[in-house]
Amino acid sequence: MLEYATVNIESKRTGNETILSITASKQDLEPIVRSTYNRLRESVEAKGFRPGKAPNDIIDRELGEQTVHAEIIDAAAQKFYRQAVESEDVRPINSPHVEVKKFVPHNELELEIKVEVMPEVKLGDYKKISQDKPAVEVTDDEVDNVLTSLQDRFAEREEVDRAAKEGDEVTIDFIGTRNGKPVDGAEAKDYPLQLGSNRFIPGFEEELIGLKAGDDKVFTIKFPDDYNEQSLAGTEVEFNVSVKKVSETKRPKLDDEFAGNAGPFKNLEHLKTDIHDHLKSEKEQQQERAFNNEVVDKVVDQAKVDLPQSMVDAERQRVESDFLRSLSEQGLDKDEYLKKTGQTEDKHQKEIDEQAERRVKTSLVLTEVATQEGLEVTPDELEVRAQVLAGQYQDEKIREELTKPEVRREIANQMLAEKTVEKLGGYATEDGGNKSEKTDKKSTKKPTKKSSDDKSKQSKKKTDSK
Repeated sequence: MLEYATVNIESKRTGNETILSITASKQDLEPIVRSTYNRLRESVEAKGFRPGKAPNDIIDRELGEQTVHAEIIDAAAQKFYRQAVESEDVRPINSPHVEVKKFVPHNELELEIKVEVMPEVKLGDYKKISQDKPAVEVTDDEVDNVLTSLQDRFAEREEVDRAAKEGDEVTIDFIGTRNGKPVDGAEAKDYPLQLGSNRFIPGFEEELIGLKAGDDKVFTIKFPDDYNEQSLAGTEVEFNVSVKKVSETKRPKLDDEFAGNAGPFKNLEHLKTDIHDHLKSEKEQQQERAFNNEVVDKVVDQAKVDLPQSMVDAERQRVESDFLRSLSEQGLDKDEYLKKTGQTEDKHQKEIDEQAERRVKTSLVLTEVATQEGLEVTPDELEVRAQVLAGQYQDEKIREELTKPEVRREIANQMLAEKTVEKLGGYATEDGGNKSEKTDKKSTKKPTKKSSDDKSKQSKKKTDSK
């Protein structure tokens, strides 16, 4: 209980709801009454009085006492609620419900305010969690595969009048359809494809072997069950392919001259070393993400928290919205997806619920760890990250979005999550949490020009993958 001036505030928490009982005296209400009348006075036009000069009784008459009282109560509720949240250390997660228990105009006000609050999170002993991080290795075969890819990139191509075989490059038009509808992203014209490169889904390139320029072929490919696009995983897509050209590739010899043509390399060994280092850096980054995910999973599994239903419901809507948008991009609707995957609506909803609950729990647990560790994002850190993000876009509208307070809060939350995950990773290893220096050094390494295929792999943040 707190007396703020003469305002009496009592709080009682039950589960994830806090009830604030507030009693305000005439002394507490006087400045609110005065400011409310002054605000309303500007909109009242009364005979015999200049604009903004009507006395209080005239304002009561013109607007109605009930309206004026409602304005006073609303202003008082907002002010006293802010005071109560600060003094009672309440952490609301949605808008409060205000009930007027007693109001004696201008003299006394009793309010009962109910608000859903952040839940209490009981963490396990997260500082003692252990997680192995195996050494990263790059094999000679992996380096050789990149070298072969580079050879293909610099290879001379000579159009031939024969059936395509493995190693040839075919130029094709293709379109993928499902149930007669085009599949988003499964259409291209004059597309060069190296047979044997395994750049397409399994089975696609094999269907083109033996075809000549001018040949057309229709075939069906089943996407792998573990395909990264969930709406396509395990489904069949019909492809209509037209071969425009067949070219034989003549790869250049792997020697020092080739290395010099591929980039700023002194010799072939220099190129191989660069490829090795680049592959190792990529593997280390992938391993770091996997390691952090596993550590966070363990911390979340240990924790106990009563999830606020409103947070789960809001997250469920986001998960379902993302799912439906993904289906739409693939030319599917929900009923088609359920039929293709053999899922029932109940099973689908259960999966959505589990994803939403996991995401909410992960977010709450990371927030609690950050609080206990005293982690924070400074204004300078936030400004630097915002400027870096702004530098990635040319569109002024997007740059402007990054200046909005709500967007800045999202950026800050993401940065705090990153700091928290890094802190947990430090506890989970034997280096006492000093791996941040290693991470910083790795992140400054720039990939060497033309040292591998032009592929950019960007993973989601941990809290989203949950």
